[in-house]
Amino acid sequence: MKIQSISPLVNFMGEPKNFARIDKVVSRSAQPTPEDFAWLKEQGITDVINFRTLYVPGVDFKEEEVVKELGMNYHNIPTITFKPNENKIKSFLALVEKIATNGGKAHIHCMAGADRTGMYAFVYKAIKGIGTIAENEKEWIERGHNITKYPDLRNWTKNFVKTLKK
Repeated sequence: MKIQSISPLVNFMGEPKNFARIDKVVSRSAQPTPEDFAWLKEQGITDVINFRTLYVPGVDFKEEEVVKELGMNYHNIPTITFKPNENKIKSFLALVEKIATNGGKAHIHCMAGADRTGMYAFVYKAIKGIGTIAENEKEWIERGHNITKYPDLRNWTKNFVKTLKK
């Protein structure tokens, strides 16, 4: 899939929706567009980690092809928000550590960049000592975490972080 140049008529803001830099290695957002991936590449991103579980033909584009065509590495860690998986989170942390060791930068996302991405960002920040648990939980909610739909996700994640820190 060839990425076409961005038309001057497109109102391109330069970064994906719900974008934030977590630290020098990791950034996060909602689902990037093909143009957003080009922007991420310009920011030095070497690896894209996608937490989505579904591909909708006719709606979604072939993200892996776009990412690889731009010269970045693509990783999929499909995550079900209702049922987080400890091994997937541990794999994510190991992958990010490997990316950092190799001098790379990772960008993480799901569809909205709120629930799954929020969970992974929360764990990453807790392990790296970035912010307090309360600050990171507040940010997770402010970035769109659906408390009503996933009432147990924050407590599960906080308890999981405690087990990782032992």
